Amino acid sequence: MMAGHGCAARQAVLVAALLSSLMGGTTPGRAATVVPLSLADLTAHATTIVDATVTEIRHVVGPSGAERQVLVQVGATWKGDAIETRYVRLAGGTIGRYETRVPGAPHVEVGDRLIWF
Repeated sequence: MMAGHGCAARQAVLVAALLSSLMGGTTPGRAATVVPLSLADLTAHATTIVDATVTEIRHVVGPSGAERQVLVQVGATWKGDAIETRYVRLAGGTIGRYETRVPGAPHVEVGDRLIWF
């Protein structure tokens, strides 16, 4: 296992939980509850699991405000079809002078290596 795997696993769980909440979509003024999943549940329900590094972050306008389109370079595919790169949508971001903040949304930076579900 790589050094710091506990932190990476925690961040991967946060990313997976956030992605699961984004799949259903949200509208302004509504609340959502995210139920944390165990690592076993995440693994069982995921169609893709990759070890990947963030190479680019774009801030774009989404249906509920600013979002981030995060491009990751895949180092290893552990489940699903082998891919080289993948865009992942994350809630929150900045467009001009406007910022959307989403409590609990993971903070990622270019160069971060994480496990993505």
